[in-house]
Amino acid sequence: MLELPIDSSRPIAINQTDWRQQLSLFDLQRSTTHPPPVVPVERQWPMDTNHLISIKERIQKSALTAPPNPWKKIGSFAVGSLRSIGFDKKSELLLVISSSGRGVINCQTAEKVARDYEENFDDEIFLETEGIGPLAGVVIRVAGIYGGGLPRFTRDGWSIENVTLDWAIQDVLLLAPSSILTGEKYGKPFGFYKLFRDFEPITAGFSYTGKTLVIAVSSGIEVWGR
Repeated sequence: MLELPIDSSRPIAINQTDWRQQLSLFDLQRSTTHPPPVVPVERQWPMDTNHLISIKERIQKSALTAPPNPWKKIGSFAVGSLRSIGFDKKSELLLVISSSGRGVINCQTAEKVARDYEENFDDEIFLETEGIGPLAGVVIRVAGIYGGGLPRFTRDGWSIENVTLDWAIQDVLLLAPSSILTGEKYGKPFGFYKLFRDFEPITAGFSYTGKTLVIAVSSGIEVWGR
């Protein structure tokens, strides 16, 4: 290796360009190994909700009304401290669970066909329980204070909508086949029948056959059939 003599009496010239380049390389290396924190940027997606204004106004101004044919009122059933309800999948038998036991209602005849007073709530939190009477040995899926839900649609197109415009008041609307709440915007039927307006119901929906419609609150059940 060839060593060149250095004259210490003469000042050493520093190449400013090289110094800046070396510093830039150091900064680049440091930014690679320790990148700055990424600050998330919230994106604002424009959403046109003007068509919802007229829907809200129609719902708020609508009075409670009976459902159209072929639906008819089957009955009203008082139930103290109702907890959950659930339909048999093959019939119109409705299992009702309250704080004082279980019962079974035949929603075609409005008859109470079974009753017990056992507080059998072990499986209720998992949204199912065993039936009694004509439903003995049958596991019934239930909906109520622990969640879950009854079918909201029938095979031939009837549906219900649970709408909350003024919490905690809720409206339950029945829509005929092919109708949707936003139908006016898309040139489709948009009519509805307001069946319920009160504090949030425990559950509402159809039987699996689509022949029965129920709305349940903590004090009882309203039943319609066809």
